[in-house]
Amino acid sequence: MAIYNIEVQTSTERHATTFANIFIKLYGAKGISIEYKMNDYILDAHRNFHHAEYPTKLVIKTEEDYGDIYKIDIRSDGSGVSPNWLINYITISHQDNKQTSKFIIPSGTWIDDPHCVYSFIVTSGFHNDITKLDPNNIVLYSSPITIPPHLEYTHEYKKTITVSVSKSSITVTDTSLTATSDVSYQAISASFDAMIERKLSETLSTNLNESIEVTGTYTIPAGDKERKFKECWVYEYSPYSIEMGSHVYQFIIPTDVQFGGIIEIFE
Repeated sequence: MAIYNIEVQTSTERHATTFANIFIKLYGAKGISIEYKMNDYILDAHRNFHHAEYPTKLVIKTEEDYGDIYKIDIRSDGSGVSPNWLINYITISHQDNKQTSKFIIPSGTWIDDPHCVYSFIVTSGFHNDITKLDPNNIVLYSSPITIPPHLEYTHEYKKTITVSVSKSSITVTDTSLTATSDVSYQAISASFDAMIERKLSETLSTNLNESIEVTGTYTIPAGDKERKFKECWVYEYSPYSIEMGSHVYQFIIPTDVQFGGIIEIFE
C-alpha cells in the first residue's frame, strides 16, 4: 500500500474552475495505477475543483506502491454546469519517501473534451530515467541558455511538430522559434498503397496530416551569478510497421510533444 498526497492548483483565469468529475491515472517507477475519481479523494466537503484561491488537496491510498510518479493521465466526464477545466500545476508526493513530483501544465491546456485523455510528463522532482520506464517517450534538450547575473529571464516558446504522409514519403518537421529541422522517411521505389494508409491511420489514430503545437512562457528569476539552463522537451512516439509484399518497413512518428521545464546546468 502507498499514500499519495496531491495538490491541484486551478487557474485563476475566468471560467477555469469545474464541477465535472475528474479522473487520474498514475504512472510510477514501480508500476501503473488504475484510474481514480479525484473528486472522491478531495479533503474539503465540496468534492469539486470549483475554486482557485488555494490548491485543492487530495489523499489517495493505493493498494499497490507505484513508487514516485513520472506521468499522469487526466480525464473529465464533462458533467456539471461548468465542465471545462484549466490547471496551473499538480504536485504528487509519496508519503513514505517524501519525494514530490510536480507537473506544470502547459499554458492554455484546457481539460475540455470528455472523449480525450490528457497526459502530462513530470516537470521536476522525479530522479529516475523516464526513457527506461516509458520507452515511447524520448527526452530532448535545447542548447544551453546563459543568464547573466542579476537578470530575470523570460522566454516565450513555441514549437510545432508536423507529420505529413503521402503516397511516396513520410516527413516530420520540428519547428521552434529558433530552429527548424526536417526528417524525411523516404519510401522505397514501390508506391504506397491503400493498405499502408489504413495501417498508419489505425496505429496513430489521427489524420495522415497531423500538426501538434505547444506554446507558453517561462521565467527564470535573477541570480547573483551567471547561470546556464537548458529546456527539456518530451516527445511521445508511436511505432508502426508497413508491409509491402514480403518486406516489412518500420518507422516511429511523434504523436505528442510537451514542454518538460527548465534544468540548470552545473559545471
